[in-house]
Amino acid sequence: MIGKKEFRYIISVISAVILISCSSGFRPADSDMRDVNCGKVYTQEQAQEMVLENLKWMFKNYESAKIEFSELKKAYIYYELGDRNIFGYSIKAIVNSKNSEGVYGGDRNHLFFIRDDKVYYNYTNPNAKLRKAYWVEVRPDISN
Repeated sequence: MIGKKEFRYIISVISAVILISCSSGFRPADSDMRDVNCGKVYTQEQAQEMVLENLKWMFKNYESAKIEFSELKKAYIYYELGDRNIFGYSIKAIVNSKNSEGVYGGDRNHLFFIRDDKVYYNYTNPNAKLRKAYWVEVRPDISN
C-alpha cells in the first residue's frame, strides 16, 4: 500500500508534468523551424525594404522617423480559423517618429510578419489583459 507521503509525491509529480505539457502549447520546437515551409525566402535587406514601404502608410511624419530593425527570423502565427500555424518571417521595427507637434515621441516597437510578399502587422495592445495577438495585412489588395 502507498503511504500519504508517497501519494503526495506522486500527485505532485503528475501535476508538474501536466502543467509543463500544457504550458508548451502548440509551438513547434526551434529545431523543427529550419524544416518548415515559410514561403518565399527573403534577405534581411529585402524584408527591411518591404517593411519600410509599408511604414510609409502608417506614420504621419515618416520622412523624419528614426527606424532600427531586428534580425529577420523564421516565425509563425497561429491562425484560429482552421486551427493551424502559418509559417513565414518576423522582423521588429523600432520606430521613433515625430508627433503632430514636431517632437520625437520615443521608441516604439512594431512587429511585422512576412509571408509570400504580404506584410502583416501585429496591432495587439501590449497592455491588454488578453494575450491574443491580432494580425492585419498592412496594405491588403482589395481589388477582388
